[in-house]
Amino acid sequence: MIKTAKKLFLRAAAFSAAMTFIFSMNGCLTSKKRDYDGAKFTYKVNADNTLTITGVDSGGYEMAAIKVPRTIDSKTVTIIGKNAFAQSMHKMGDEKSIIVLPDTITKIEEYAFEFSSINDINIPDSVQEIEAYAFSNSSLDEVILSRNTKVAEKAFSDRVNIIYR
Repeated sequence: MIKTAKKLFLRAAAFSAAMTFIFSMNGCLTSKKRDYDGAKFTYKVNADNTLTITGVDSGGYEMAAIKVPRTIDSKTVTIIGKNAFAQSMHKMGDEKSIIVLPDTITKIEEYAFEFSSINDINIPDSVQEIEAYAFSNSSLDEVILSRNTKVAEKAFSDRVNIIYR
C-alpha cells in the first residue's frame, strides 16, 4: 500500500513538473513582459512586426495611472488587445484612474477596458477603430474622440458622454 501511494505521489509530482514546464515554455514563446512606469505589459507581435498589448501586470500593486509606451523592444505598439486592461485599473482614494495611450495606437479591441475603474483616458486621433464593448462597464463618464474614429455599437456604456473633436 505504501509503495502504491509512493508511486502515485511520484507520478503526480512528475506530471506537475512537466505541466509547469510546458506552460512556462508556451508563455515564453507567445508573449513577453517589459516594465514601463511600474506596469509590466504582455504583448504579441503582429504580422506587420508591430505589437498588440495583451495585458498588464502591476506586480500586485494598485495602479491609478498607466502610460502605454510607443515602442517595446524597438517595435511600435499599435493595438490595445482584447481584455488587455479589463479589471486592471484601481482607484486610489479620490485620485482619478488614468490611462495615457500613445499616438501610435490605431485600434482598441473588444473588452479591452471592460470593468475597469478608469476615469480618464486620452484617445489619440490615430485610433481608427474602437470595437464593441471595449469600455463596457468601465467608470468613464466622458471621452473625447476624433470624428474619424469608427466606434462600434456598445463600445461604451450608455452613460458615457462622447464628445467628437
